[in-house]
Amino acid sequence: MNQPYPLGVGVLFLILKGLSITCDFIAQSKFLGGSTPQTPRWGRGAAPKPPAH
Repeated sequence: MNQPYPLGVGVLFLILKGLSITCDFIAQSKFLGGSTPQTPRWGRGAAPKPPAH
């Protein structure tokens, strides 16, 4: 079987991606002071969307 890379690499990549998202979520929660953990803001410094016309 000639695969571009072993399955372990793909699994490891998914695990690292999940960890990075989790760490980012925790970092944002701590940055917000933990006052609103149920409403995380995705994207750093994202401007509010303008009202639709």
